[in-house]
Amino acid sequence: REETVRGQHMAQWLFWNGSHLHLTPCDFITALAIHARVVPEAIRKLPMTCGCGLTVITQSQAISHFCVCDNASTMTKTHRHHAVRDAIVTVCRSQGIRCSSEPTAYQDLYTNGHKRPDILFHVVPPIATDVTVINTVGDAGVQAQKAAHEKCAAHTDTVAKLGHRFIPTTMETFGHLDQGVFQLTAALAEALPHFHRRTFALQLVHAIATALAQWRSQAVRLAFARGSFQARVG
Repeated sequence: REETVRGQHMAQWLFWNGSHLHLTPCDFITALAIHARVVPEAIRKLPMTCGCGLTVITQSQAISHFCVCDNASTMTKTHRHHAVRDAIVTVCRSQGIRCSSEPTAYQDLYTNGHKRPDILFHVVPPIATDVTVINTVGDAGVQAQKAAHEKCAAHTDTVAKLGHRFIPTTMETFGHLDQGVFQLTAALAEALPHFHRRTFALQLVHAIATALAQWRSQAVRLAFARGSFQARVG
């Protein structure tokens, strides 16, 4: 779909940066095929019925569906969320920025039914963020921006009780990164020496884009593998 194609313009994963947070050759080939809206011939088996009951016919339809359907494969939205969260934590720690995943500092402060944010960065002042990956609907970026506003409403006042700052980390399944991602990157970079800041910013955005691309790659491959297995045993 056209709106999904436009949502892929944040594709830093295409450029190898020498870190250990990179795609395997298999993941890169599949991710590149997804980026081009095609399915690698080695795994392509169409038409195919998804676990949700929908029959996909075209390659583009298969990619668009398998990357958003919870029943397509065992690669769930929770896996995707954790992959992005862990990539952020890994890059920050590698650059000397202390951070806590699933922080407990706020556990008794929420009164709006929400849980703690995903990451607390121990900079001055401390910064909290919550990771959200959402599907594109309509124009790329609209849903990510909406999710960012919702996360701010849910967390800003609560983390401020401890004198902390909240910056949302929201993005869309096919790669669009909301402005909050870059605001967080810039805010964290201020804790580093000037000569490290640009490298850190590039590494962080690259790690996020790579985590998303890896998830898409594995989700599509597993969806086709599941469909092939079901066809054989059926």
